[in-house]
Amino acid sequence: DPLLLAGPVLTCLRGLHRRGHFPAEPDVGPLLALALADHTLPAEDVATVLYTCRRPLFDALTDAPSTAPDWPRRLELLIALARQGAADIPIGEAVARLLPAARSPRPFLAAIRVLRPPAAEEAVLALLP
Repeated sequence: DPLLLAGPVLTCLRGLHRRGHFPAEPDVGPLLALALADHTLPAEDVATVLYTCRRPLFDALTDAPSTAPDWPRRLELLIALARQGAADIPIGEAVARLLPAARSPRPFLAAIRVLRPPAAEEAVLALLP
């Protein structure tokens, strides 16, 4: 039950993280599933715990179709990952690339406003009537 267990799992992982024990790449999928299911988990904490697996996390977050209903939460997690300093991953560019096909562009536009990717202008202007 993600709503029952996600909080305690994240608390445990944060404690392990402080002690130098980090999740491995195979752990990203199940931990992301918990973070997507329980919106009360702070996105910043999830990004901190999974920072050492940031590339697989980024791939898993951006792998969903742009019409998926959980994109607002995915974008929240992507923003938190970017705030961790994941400069080696083109998070803003990926969000801008997904914008044209988004079912609801508002969360994507809000994420672009925060991330400020340099190549987003064309995608944003294309949405104007």
